[in-house]
Amino acid sequence: MIRLNTSTKGMSREEVSRLIHITLRWCKRRFGINKRKTWEVTWRVLKADDPHECGQYLPEDNEIEIYWNNMTSMKEIIATCIHEWTHYKQPILTKYHRWEGPYHWNPYEVEARRAEREFTSECWNEIKHKVNN
Repeated sequence: MIRLNTSTKGMSREEVSRLIHITLRWCKRRFGINKRKTWEVTWRVLKADDPHECGQYLPEDNEIEIYWNNMTSMKEIIATCIHEWTHYKQPILTKYHRWEGPYHWNPYEVEARRAEREFTSECWNEIKHKVNN
């Protein structure tokens, strides 16, 4: 049985991908779509070269990339998906790079980390029955 703090390190790519897809579908239902975009967001589950990256949002392609091999727990999967979905909803192309301070204090990064903290438990409570089927 998978719990929020269950390690995903021993799981296969297919198992982690399934968890990511369940989580991103929840994000879509919970947060909705970005109406400024003319095409629907897509996501890919990839193997990362950089061991420190968990995911990224590519605004030019309107695509979320989640790096399955860097996920350490179900909680990290949920937090990363929420973080990247938050970026998808933000005006990344027009405003994100105007920030001249440290990356960590970029208002869009602060908002994405806040969303992780605020919604991870809610997401888990709503998807755990799907995860464990």
